[in-house]
Amino acid sequence: MLDGIGEVETDVAVGREGPGSVDGAAGTVVDLASTRTIHLVRHGESEWNAAGRVQGAGPAAPGLTDLGWQQADDVAEQLVRLVPEGCVCLSSDLLRARQTGGMVARRLGVPLVTDPRLRELDFGTYEGCSKSDVLPGGRTIQQAIMQLWEEPERRAPGGESVADLVRRVGSCLADALLAYPQRVVVVVAHGGVLRVARAALGTVDASIRLGPVANGEVLTLVR
Repeated sequence: MLDGIGEVETDVAVGREGPGSVDGAAGTVVDLASTRTIHLVRHGESEWNAAGRVQGAGPAAPGLTDLGWQQADDVAEQLVRLVPEGCVCLSSDLLRARQTGGMVARRLGVPLVTDPRLRELDFGTYEGCSKSDVLPGGRTIQQAIMQLWEEPERRAPGGESVADLVRRVGSCLADALLAYPQRVVVVVAHGGVLRVARAALGTVDASIRLGPVANGEVLTLVR
């Protein structure tokens, strides 16, 4: 553990094998007065991304596709140009994020710090299903997932709500900003996490209602 943030990866090169606010989420907006820049990175394309399957917070989802590895390499190269020395690289502990984060951290020459609070939203029984699968009542799983974002307190069956996600991601970011007050922070995670992170950081009004973030995309926040 590192200052209560998460586990430090000893091998930062992870191998191929291997809105402002939400009701009920008070206290998740963090003070960025001592932090200049935060780079939010979505992992490269995964096998389930390519197949149109729901991933979420479970560890069963596989890792990156060949395209995903190329996206990870591209984003690592982009961050080398963007990030000065003295940064910290945080990542979700799920495989697709660790693979992307490992490449980023290796290129930046820093350890990869993983934290399960940066996992994707827990979609419960939807995870592993095709987004086009039809639920009782006629809705598709994709439509049910969209409803979770429209109603942040609604929980996925056997999973969590967007408000739950805001709370845990906000907690992780608050801890990180306290632990590394003078450093640029790089966060490698998932599409939902990036949307929530923007909300928890208080930089974009109603940001949890923004559209999807592309695989390998970098969102740079400056305060």
